[in-house]
Amino acid sequence: MPILSSQYPGPPFYLFNGDLETIIPGGFRKVRGIAPERERIVTRDGDFLLLDWVRAESPSGKLVIVTHGLEGHSRRPYVTGVLKKFVGKGYDALSWNFRGAGGEINKSLKMYHHGFSEDLERVVDHALSSGRYHLVVFVGFSLGGNMTLNYLAKEGLERKEIKGGVAVSVPCDLTECVEVMSRPKASFYHNRFLRKLKAKLRDRVGLFPENLKREEIDGLRDFYEFDNYYTAPVFGFKDAFDYYASVSTLEKLPKIEVPVLVLNAKNDPFLGANSFPYDIAEANDHVFLETPERGGHCGFLMKGKSETWAEIRAFDFLEPLARKE
Repeated sequence: MPILSSQYPGPPFYLFNGDLETIIPGGFRKVRGIAPERERIVTRDGDFLLLDWVRAESPSGKLVIVTHGLEGHSRRPYVTGVLKKFVGKGYDALSWNFRGAGGEINKSLKMYHHGFSEDLERVVDHALSSGRYHLVVFVGFSLGGNMTLNYLAKEGLERKEIKGGVAVSVPCDLTECVEVMSRPKASFYHNRFLRKLKAKLRDRVGLFPENLKREEIDGLRDFYEFDNYYTAPVFGFKDAFDYYASVSTLEKLPKIEVPVLVLNAKNDPFLGANSFPYDIAEANDHVFLETPERGGHCGFLMKGKSETWAEIRAFDFLEPLARKE
């Protein structure tokens, strides 16, 4: 498909670079007027997931599933903004928490990673088991966008209810993303995420003393060391680089057989050149790519608007798929 020309008008004047466009929305934006209902479901390996539901006033048979990013959760403003947008248009909306991301320590050593779409699959199966929905669409942010694309690219994905997805601020090449995040100018984000990830491992030392050692966790200096220590061995990868190569979506995009929109800002401080796959989008009927000049990472605020460009574009892209029903 042709590359989409973005009509994003840009952020308010005081957000004058990609860092401010990233930090201010995440730290200060409030989304009011929704009251999610929490549900707890059991995973296939006996762990649990925490889901947040917001339902439309009248049943429509349509559901949006929203997946948060690294060290986020289901009630972050970029997530609840999507819930509010879609519920206001008649959809039921479901956001969910990765293992350990909903305020409770999960039971297993496994938490989550960019390609761990088995838990997303469990969420989809649970939602569809109710028999209420004939249409399911997805919105994923950052890591959650990568996970969503990994899920949609799976071989044998034959759910007739699944119609499409939107991935926002998604790092399509994890090896490149880790390199970008290791640069001095990204140290604020790198150190913040790494500190949170290490804290989660420390919380599990007492539960898994044979796998996790506090002194080893304390010594982890970057994402590569974290993934070599935890992600790769726990999830069955050879090493960190094998993990990055296995779950990056750059080569998987052509396998997706439903319409997907990748919305990545050119001034996103997390992304490198490979997260703007123009050639793949031009050659693939199902992959749409929008790359506005501004927006930051999971930002996309607009002057005088309570909703973001990401929320507007997600609905405007996915709603026509419902009309084709």
